[in-house]
Amino acid sequence: MIDVLILCGGYGTRFNVRKKKINKPLVLVNNKTILEHILRKYDENNCRFLILGGYKFKDLKKYIFENFKNKNILVLNTGLKTPTAGRLLKAKKFIKSDVFCVTYGDSLANYNFTKAMKLKKSNNFIISVYKKFSLYGVIKKNSTKITNIEEKKSFNYINAGFYTFDKNIFKFIKSKKDKLEVDVFRRVLKSKYKFKEFYVSKWFPMDTPGNKIDLEILLKKNKNYFE
Repeated sequence: MIDVLILCGGYGTRFNVRKKKINKPLVLVNNKTILEHILRKYDENNCRFLILGGYKFKDLKKYIFENFKNKNILVLNTGLKTPTAGRLLKAKKFIKSDVFCVTYGDSLANYNFTKAMKLKKSNNFIISVYKKFSLYGVIKKNSTKITNIEEKKSFNYINAGFYTFDKNIFKFIKSKKDKLEVDVFRRVLKSKYKFKEFYVSKWFPMDTPGNKIDLEILLKKNKNYFE
C-alpha cells in the first residue's frame, strides 16, 4: 500500500479574500470539496492517505472524520506556518511505504498514478509537468535591455504538483523551515539524484475565487475531464 501525502495546511491567501475564511482544500467544486476530487484520483489504487493540515485544522479534521470514516486516512496537524518541506519532515515518522506520493490540496490534473510509478527508480524522483501555452507576446530581457520580442504563441513548462518520492528525499530537507519547491528541489538538482518528468495534458489550479468558478464550469461540461 502506497502512502499519499496531501498538503492542506496553507492559508490560501489568494483565495481567502472575503470575510469568511476557509481551508482551501475544503472549497466546494460542484458539490464536492476539491480534496475529495483529489482523494478519488488516488483511491482506486488502494492508497493510504496522510492529510497534512495546519490552517483551520479543526475544520479539516472534522470534515475527514464525518465524511471518510471507513477510509485509510490519517490527519496530522503539521503547524500553522510550516512550509511545505517542513510539513513532510513532521510527517516522516508516519510514512510506512518506502515509495510515496505527495501533492497539494488545491489543484487537479489527469495524473496517472500507475504510469508515474513505473518511472520511479532508486536514483530519481518523479515530478509532474504541464505544458502551458500562452497566446500573448513574450518580451525577453537581460538586466539592461530588451533582447527579443515574440508575438507568436509560446509555452512554458509548469510544475503540476504531483510527485512520487522515496525516503531519500529527506536527505535534502535540512530543517522544518525548508520549502519543498525552493530549498529542497535546488539541493536535489545539485546532487546525483534526478528528476524524471511525468507529463500531464490537463491541469487546473484553484488559487482564486475566479479559478473555482472556471473549474466548476469545466467539470459541469465534462465531469470526467481529469480522468
